[in-house]
Parts: sequence; structure tokens; C-alpha cells
Amino acid sequence: MLGLTVKFIGCFGFIAVYALYYGYGDTFGYFENVTKLREVLIHSPSKIFKILFSQNLSIKEQISMGVMVPDHVMVNGANYMVIRTALFFGLFTFNSYIGISLMFAFFSFIGIWGLYRVVAHIYPNHYKAVTIPILYIPSVFFWGSSLMKDSIVIGFVGLLTYSIYMLFFKKKMILLSTIMMLISIFILSNVKQYVIVAYVPALILWMSLGPLNKLPLKQRWVAAPFLLILAAIIIGMAFPILEKASKQYTLEQVLETAETTAEYIHRTTREGGSSYSLGNVSYTPIGMAKVFPRAVTVTLFQPFIFQVKNPVMLLSAIESTIFLFGTIFILFKIGIIRYINYIMSQPFILMCLVFSIFFAFAIGISTYNFGALVRYKIPCLPFYGIALIIPYMLHKTLKG
Repeated sequence: MLGLTVKFIGCFGFIAVYALYYGYGDTFGYFENVTKLREVLIHSPSKIFKILFSQNLSIKEQISMGVMVPDHVMVNGANYMVIRTALFFGLFTFNSYIGISLMFAFFSFIGIWGLYRVVAHIYPNHYKAVTIPILYIPSVFFWGSSLMKDSIVIGFVGLLTYSIYMLFFKKKMILLSTIMMLISIFILSNVKQYVIVAYVPALILWMSLGPLNKLPLKQRWVAAPFLLILAAIIIGMAFPILEKASKQYTLEQVLETAETTAEYIHRTTREGGSSYSLGNVSYTPIGMAKVFPRAVTVTLFQPFIFQVKNPVMLLSAIESTIFLFGTIFILFKIGIIRYINYIMSQPFILMCLVFSIFFAFAIGISTYNFGALVRYKIPCLPFYGIALIIPYMLHKTLKG
């Protein structure tokens, strides 16, 4: 209840900041389009299935329905996923913006709580230690608790993790877990495709190394190299399969999307004074590999205090500084070699670290604006926090 309460507080805080400080934002654009589609449904109820279940509405279809498209916010398929979700929630909240926002916060919390339950199941002696990174990171419960894509993403990443754990590791609720997993994959692939791209390698490592937990500690080091090789082979096979399943997962499409997104965000937001640069980036596999450490660092540990340009950025800088010093402190207390040992002996923690690093890279190399970065990066922060705190707690337990 405390976690849900904090989530609702974040929702009201988000609304207040966007209404009173910014005065505009995508969240209001989504709601404007929800209102227009609701008017269409009132006059033509028969169109409800087309509106709710179509992948997208072209400009021509929107105009034929009487929907004005001044900013083309519905043209993008990812935006339309948010809008039709909000439209569905609006059917139960009398199209109240606050009501829809609270519904987004609630369903986002369901996914976050699913992630928390997974950690509690795997580490029953340390679940209290991860309450802060999972439930109480300020940017997570603030930016991920309203009518925005970010609420959908963080909620369904948590739900996907929970459903996979219940389905493949606990082997419980088979049908329900399968449905939740498929829905999560569908939503995430339609809202932000790079989430799936970042999640697949982490998932394969988790499932491939899962048998390590059943082995004694000495035998884990014997089996680990073979399982890592197996995981690498599976990852190498997974992406060609993804490419065949959907064009959006081809390497060329992923690189093109990253470059297009980066150029758009940098062009439209640089006047706000909160842009950053990774230097001259070549959007090729080799070029992106060169800036990999820099992109990850920007996402997890920036903006720095001296880069602050406005009050909202200050809060993000304080949080990033805490993550930076927290990382240094934990690595210093444990030792890098021991930390690697803990990570390699805990497949779930390895999954959390790999997902957070790959996700951080995808965000860092395609955003180029701290204002957008603070929102986009929130799905990886709980996973990164878990990857820091659990090894630290395991180390304390062994020393104690």
C-alpha cells in the first residue's frame, strides 16, 4: 500500500509539474486525441473495434472519422498504442485526465510489484533491501506514473519478468503467465522496440545460467563457461529469428531508428540548453561499440551537478550522483573481482545487470537531451539497483 501510495503521489506530482511548470507536454497531446476519439465513438459506436484493435490509424482514416490531426500525434504507431490504452481507461473514468493518469499509475505499479515479488521469491532474506530501487526511486515513481509511454514500458517490463519467472522457473500459473508474457511482448514491441532488443540477451543469459543455482559453489565455476558459450550461441541465433519475425528488429532497422530518434530529439530540444554530446557517432556496429561506455555512463550517472540548467534537472542530477557514488561504494566494499563472482553465480542478477546496461546504452545513444533522458531511462534503474544491492547484501551475509 505504501508503494502504491507513492506511485499515486508521483502521478499528482507529474500532473502538477506539467500543468504549472511546463504548461504543455505529450501527456496533454495524448489526452486531446483521446477526447477526439471518444467523440467519434459517441456518434459512431460501431467504430469502437476499429479504433481499439487496429494497429494504427492513418491520417486519411482519422480525417474520415472527423478527428483533427494538427500535430499528427496519432500517426506514430507507438503513440497510438498509448492513446487507445488511455481511451479504454477513459471508458471507466468518464474521460477524466486525472482518472486516466491514475489508471496508468495503477497498472504500471502492477508490473513493478511483479518485479518486486520475483526478487522476494529468489532472495527472501534480502527483499527489504531492494524496496528503494524497485519502489521508491523518485524519477521512477514520478515519470512512470501518468499518461505517458514510460508508464507503460516500466509496467510491462516488470510484468514480463514476473510472467517469465512464474512460467519457466516456478512452473506455476502456466496459462495466465503465458498470456501475461505474450501481452507484455506485444505491448513493448509496439511502444518501444529497443526494450525487447535489450531484454532478449539478458533473458537468454538468465534462462541459460539458471541451472547454476542448483549446483554447489565449486561446480558453478566449472559449468559456468560452458553455459556462457551456450548462451552466446542462443543469443546469436535469437536475433536472426527476430529479424525474420519482424522487420523492425533487423540490425539495419535498429541502427536507422537509433539515428533517426537521436537526430529528431537533438533537433527539437537543443534550444532548452540540456543537450549532451557523445562526439561524432557513426551509426554502424563498430561506431556504436566505440561509444558504448560513454552512452551507458551518460544514462546511469548523468547529468552531473555542474550540468544543471533548471530545477527538474537538479533533481535528476542529485539522483544520478547517488547512483554514481553508490556504485563506487559497493564496488569498493566488495571488490571488483568479488562483485563479478557474485554476478556470475547469480543468473537473475546477471540478467538485471545485462538488461540495465544494454538498455542504458540504447537510451544514451539515441536521446542526446537530459530532459528526455530522465524519463526514458527509468525502466533500467530498478534493474541496475537490484544488480548493485543484492551482491552487497550477499557479501554482508557471508562476512557476517
